[in-house]
Amino acid sequence: MNVRDLEISLRPRQRWEAADLGIIIAREYFADLFKIGLIGFLPAWLIIIALTWQWPWLGLFLLWWFKPIYDRFYLHYLSQRIFGKKVSIKSVLKQAPRFIFKRSFSLLTWRRLSPNRSFNLAVRDLEGLKGKAYSRRCSHLSRVGGGISSTTTAAMHLCEQIAILALLILVYIFIPKDQLFTSLEETYQYFTNIHTNKAVPRVLSIITCLVYICLEPFYVGAGFSLYLNSRCTQEGWDIDLRFKEFASRMKKSVLQHGPTSILIATCFFLWSSPHTQAAENTQEVVAEVYEHDDFTIYTHELPRWEPPNWFFDLFKGGSLGKAPAGIESILKILGFSALGALILILLFFLIKILMNKRREASPLTQKKTAPPSSIMGMEISRDSLPDNIIEAARQLWQKGERKQALSYLYRAALSDIILIHQADITSSDTESECLRAAKTVLQPNQSDYFSELTQGWISVAYSESPLDDQGFETLCLNWNFQLS
Repeated sequence: MNVRDLEISLRPRQRWEAADLGIIIAREYFADLFKIGLIGFLPAWLIIIALTWQWPWLGLFLLWWFKPIYDRFYLHYLSQRIFGKKVSIKSVLKQAPRFIFKRSFSLLTWRRLSPNRSFNLAVRDLEGLKGKAYSRRCSHLSRVGGGISSTTTAAMHLCEQIAILALLILVYIFIPKDQLFTSLEETYQYFTNIHTNKAVPRVLSIITCLVYICLEPFYVGAGFSLYLNSRCTQEGWDIDLRFKEFASRMKKSVLQHGPTSILIATCFFLWSSPHTQAAENTQEVVAEVYEHDDFTIYTHELPRWEPPNWFFDLFKGGSLGKAPAGIESILKILGFSALGALILILLFFLIKILMNKRREASPLTQKKTAPPSSIMGMEISRDSLPDNIIEAARQLWQKGERKQALSYLYRAALSDIILIHQADITSSDTESECLRAAKTVLQPNQSDYFSELTQGWISVAYSESPLDDQGFETLCLNWNFQLS
C-alpha cells in the first residue's frame, strides 16, 4: 500500500470520525458494492434458501454465519479503490475461490463471534498475517479504534434488525384486509409457531438477503477506515508523507535558490557563534529545568480489593459465616465450574502447543509459505509483467512515463529475487526491508545493482526526482536478473 496514492485526506482522526469516514467511503462506491453483492452473493443465497427449504431457520442461520466471507469481497474492493486503483466487479468476483476457501476456517469458527471482525479482517487479508503475529498485530492496532470497532459491530447489527423489521412491516401492509389478523394474540401465535408455520422464516430469509447486500458494505467500510486511522495514528503516516513532500520541495528550492540559501546560512552561523560561546553551563541549565514543578513525579496507590473470609470458606468445606443465606450452593457450583473451565482451557492450550511442536518438527510441514504476489501494493507475478522487461521499460521512458518504466524494472527484480533466489520478503515489507533481504541471497554484483535500482525507484516514486536518461540507460544495460 502506497500512502501517497490514498484518495482521502491523510491525518489522525477521532475514532467516531474515522468510522463515519468509512461509511462515507462505502456510500461513494455503493453502486459497485451493491452490484458485487447482487451478482456474487444473491445467487448463492438463493441456493442456500432452496437447499434448506424444509428447514428455513437453518437457512437463515447460514446466511448470517457466512457473513465474514462476504466481507472479504467488499474489503478487497475498498482496499484497491481507496489507494487509487481501478477495480472492476469482474476482477473482484474472480477472487472468489481465494476468499471462500483460503484461510476461511478460523473466520467461520472461533473468530466468527469476534466483535472486532471488520477491524481485524484488514490485518488478516491485507497484511497477510496469521498465528501469533496476527494476534500481536491486532492487539497493537486495537489500542486506537478497537473499542469503537466493537461498538460499530453492535450498531450495525441493530441497524440490520431495524431494517428487517421495517421490511416485514412493509410486507404486512400489502396484505389484504380480509387476510389480516383479528387480534394481537392471533398475530403472536402466527409468528411464534415455527413448527407449523414456515412461511415467515422463508420470507424473512429473502428480506435478510436484501438487507445484507445493502448494509454490509457500510460495516466493512467503517472497520477498514478504523484500521487505516489506527495505522496513521500509531505509525505516523501523515508525518512521513509531509516529510517526503517537504524534502521534495526543499530539494527543488535548493536547486533554484542555492547561492542565496548558502549566503543566508553563513550569515546566520557567523551571527550565532558569539552567543553560543557565551551560553551558560549546560549541566546547570538542565538541573534548573528539572527543578521546575512540571517535572515533579506524583504517585497514587489504588485501593486493593480483598474477598471476604466466607469466600475462602467455600473451598475449605467450612461455614459461610456472614455470607447471604441460600447462596452457598450457587457459589460452590459457580466456583467449581470456573475451576473446571480453567483446567479445560489449560489442557487445550497445552495440547495445542505440543501439536504445534510436533508439526514443526515433522519434515512434511517444514515447507516454505507461498511467495507473495504483491509487494507494497505492486503486483510482481510473472503474468503482471511484460515478456521483454527492458524493451517495455525503454518504451515507457521515451513516452515520459518514468515512474511506470522504473516500476517495471523494480517489480521484475523483486519477482526474480523472491521466486528464483527465494528471499524472505513479505507483502508488507518496505523498499529498505526488501533491499536488506535481497543482500542475503544475491551475489555482490547483483546486490550492488539492486541497491542502485532501489535508490532510483525511491527517487522517482516518492521524491519525484528527475532521473536522467544516462542513469536509466545504465540500469537497463547492467540488468543481470533472469527475468528479462
